[in-house]
Amino acid sequence: MRDEAYTSILSSILISWTDDRQRQRAFEYTDHARKQLSIPKPKHDVLFQEASKCHIYVLEVMTQLPTNQNLVISIFNEKSSRQQTINSGEHYKFDLGVNTNYKIKFSVTKFNGENRKAVVRSSSLIKRVMLLDRKEEDTINLNNLQLNVTEKRCVEHKNHCYFTELKLTKESRPQLIKPLQFSDFLEIIQTFHEKEAMSKGFCEEYNGELCDKSQFILDALVEVQGLPHITIPVTSLSVFLVWDNSIRSFDETLISQLTNEIRGFNVSSKCSVLEKALIYLSECVQAEMSEMLDRFRHLTLFPPSGHHSFKQLNSSLKTVIDICVLPIWDAMIRTNESIDTDVLQPSSDPSNHLASALKKMLIDNCLEWIDELKDEASDLKQQACLNIHAMSDFLQHNYQSANLFYHQFFINYIEISLETIDEQLEEVSKAFINKQLECLNSRSSQELELFSKCTMRFYETLASISTFARQNNVLSLRLHNYELWFASLTVYWTFSWRQLSTKMVERTISLEDDDCELNKSEQKRPLPSGIYSFLCIQKGLSDDYTTLAFHLPQNIHTATISLINIFCENTHSYARKLFTESLSKDEKIEHRVVRAINGIEQATDYISERWKIFVRWEVQQPKLSIDESESIMKFVETALSSTKSRCNQLMSSLVKRYMKILKDGIVRIARLITLDSAEYMKAFKSYRRDISPLERLNSIIDSFDCIIDKVRAQLLPRSFSIALGILFEDLEREIEKHLKSCQPPEYYRNIYISIKAIMDLLELPINKSKLINTLHYRSFSTQELILSYFSHLCDLANDDQQYQNANKNCPFIQVQTGYLRTCSSNMLILVNVREIINLPVLNPLYDRMDLYVKLEFFPRVIFPEASFPPQKTKILSSYKDRTWNQTFQFLIPENNFYMYGVSLCISVFDHSRLCDQLLGRTFVSVSRLPLLQTTSVQSNDIVSYALLRPTIGHSHPFFQMLKDRGKYDDAAKKFLSREHTAREMYVKIKRLSSKIAMKKKVFQLK
Repeated sequence: MRDEAYTSILSSILISWTDDRQRQRAFEYTDHARKQLSIPKPKHDVLFQEASKCHIYVLEVMTQLPTNQNLVISIFNEKSSRQQTINSGEHYKFDLGVNTNYKIKFSVTKFNGENRKAVVRSSSLIKRVMLLDRKEEDTINLNNLQLNVTEKRCVEHKNHCYFTELKLTKESRPQLIKPLQFSDFLEIIQTFHEKEAMSKGFCEEYNGELCDKSQFILDALVEVQGLPHITIPVTSLSVFLVWDNSIRSFDETLISQLTNEIRGFNVSSKCSVLEKALIYLSECVQAEMSEMLDRFRHLTLFPPSGHHSFKQLNSSLKTVIDICVLPIWDAMIRTNESIDTDVLQPSSDPSNHLASALKKMLIDNCLEWIDELKDEASDLKQQACLNIHAMSDFLQHNYQSANLFYHQFFINYIEISLETIDEQLEEVSKAFINKQLECLNSRSSQELELFSKCTMRFYETLASISTFARQNNVLSLRLHNYELWFASLTVYWTFSWRQLSTKMVERTISLEDDDCELNKSEQKRPLPSGIYSFLCIQKGLSDDYTTLAFHLPQNIHTATISLINIFCENTHSYARKLFTESLSKDEKIEHRVVRAINGIEQATDYISERWKIFVRWEVQQPKLSIDESESIMKFVETALSSTKSRCNQLMSSLVKRYMKILKDGIVRIARLITLDSAEYMKAFKSYRRDISPLERLNSIIDSFDCIIDKVRAQLLPRSFSIALGILFEDLEREIEKHLKSCQPPEYYRNIYISIKAIMDLLELPINKSKLINTLHYRSFSTQELILSYFSHLCDLANDDQQYQNANKNCPFIQVQTGYLRTCSSNMLILVNVREIINLPVLNPLYDRMDLYVKLEFFPRVIFPEASFPPQKTKILSSYKDRTWNQTFQFLIPENNFYMYGVSLCISVFDHSRLCDQLLGRTFVSVSRLPLLQTTSVQSNDIVSYALLRPTIGHSHPFFQMLKDRGKYDDAAKKFLSREHTAREMYVKIKRLSSKIAMKKKVFQLK
């Protein structure tokens, strides 16, 4: 040990025992320090003398004298002397040194009251003082004065007595003690503990407690040196961290005790020794932690295998961790930052070194794992994929203990580990995917299935890791772009789904399962036994798609369309399977067909109603653009509509097969409907009363309702609706077979009412029936048919623009019409025939036209020719004159005036000697004539009516009904005869025009 350091120790001990009465105790402690530090006795004595200078004796003097007198004090011993003039009322201090072997002598002198400060020192003074001593015995020995006690002494001069106050004190001078270096302080504490440990028994563990003298010396040392008391436990902790167990082992709780002791101190001031002590402690802690971590190099930190390894590591590092988390590190670093010093920096904090060491240890583990993975990825085997999957499982199930362990060092375990392997994991993943694609034989369904399973599982693993990283706020990873790595694999996955699901649909349970047959046949609407398996297959495809959880729009678009297409294909395949199996055998065909029909409908509805749930449309749609969403929706609508249409065709075929079972009931109802009244009454004469038409209709409806109830009880709603349509078609077909011809209108009216009631019962629109319109026309009387026919012609004539567009170069006739009410129950109709327009130009040299107009009322059943004769205009023989301007009057009954179909026929003829030729005719509805305000019709507007061909209404159903009825009805025969005559008299304008053109050509050639 350095002499200066040992001197400082002695000085500190002496300063701690300032009282002379305890001087012996001070000697005992200094001797204890000598023995503990192994200092030789001679050297100790020399250094002790040097150390004694750290405290001196001081004499304090104060006196009260007259103003013209002063006091002279002489302090002397055998070796030295000094003299001081003392002024009255002033306080003086005299340093005596390390002992009190002095005497003092007072004398009063007169300096006229002037203050004196001079001190005379000379050998002659000593002689005079000694002379005075022989003369007067009033000297005072300072050894007799008590320390820190004020004593009054009397000084006599010329019979006067003057009092003087004396006080002897002992003052310490710690500034004279040289500062202690940390190396010396460390050596002292280490030596004390080693000597104390060696003094214990060999089998006894050292508890770290020093003896009282050693502890006192350390306390005195830090007190005198101005060191924080925390320096002792800090340095002691460093000593025990590097303790040599060969000397003596110490108690394991000793370091924890010192750590807790240090935690109880608050340090707010700078101290170089303490800073160096902390730096040395940091170095010791780093050495200790390095040694501990070397023992755990074999631990697998990534992927985490469980909490046991981290628990073991945390237990071993507990001592080091407790030291690292002491608040003194932060306090001292903040203090040094505020005073801008470079002694203790944040890098000296052992927790930073521990965190760095643990972080490096984790990174090394991650790199070691990824290197092994790269070696495995070089092979074509799937071991790399399995290892990544195992890493994902271990990381997500065991990360809590690892994350908690590293969190105490402000290290994000997940972030460090994933960022370390991120780049190389991307390389390994892409290489694995490329090798799998290179070795894939897409024509082999088995290889494609294995490829899809492997790559999909690998995709799910990477997706799980990415989701796990996002949940832990690790966002800057290449791994988050994993979906781009699999962009080219989506097609293979969906194709594999298609193949696999098709095979599974083919293997679903058939309709011939006896157990299921027995159970399902008793249900209200039996279903095929394999429908649940089919639905589970589609749900399984949806689960696979949901597990993938695509985020890229291109993958979502491709996978969604492919999945919908697979659903549609599976639905149709399952429908075909049910259709084939339902018709495979003849036994129990009714139950099999019913189950097949319901199974097809259930499968179709299941996909149509739940496809948005299957493809997670509400979740995926926000990730797509508007155009992509619209294209998917259009495809889905088209695909589902096509699938439903194909399945409906199969259902219709099965329903028709099922309807054959009900054919007998349908034939019976059709026969009842087609019976005439006489036959029906004859069939039910057992009732012995007449059956009203309403009762007959209700009976028919009840019979048909029974058939409907049977069908409703077995079929689902959509197939039931199809069945109703087919049922009605069969009924119509049977009615048409049994329908009688040449019957009165009442016969057809009853059938029409029955069919209309059945359609209302089935809730079918009118256009679904092919027979009802025919029955409706046949239910009309002959007069009603004729009136309807003429009403139709009136409508054609009124719509002249439409007729003119359809028939170019059509001639028109202009008339003015109106009516007046007479006093009797008749109506006066006035018609002014003006002119004809758009008539073809004829050559008067070769062909002339004598035109006239004929006016008559139709039908002749209501307006017989004898009572209502036709009227004619004058004949116009001039080629250029086409105007008649003639007014005609007709008087008709009011009842006939408002009758539907009553019309005024205006015909234009070409007069001939042999036979007049009809150029065209038009019809004006009598009920639509305007009411005249005056008796003149010429004030009304001129109306143009198109001249119609006589055959223009012959294609109408009314005319066809009259044509059929003309075989047995006289009124119809007369009507047809008149129409035939008009058709024979009609001259086709086109034929006439071509004939005229030919004559012109011949004339030009001549």
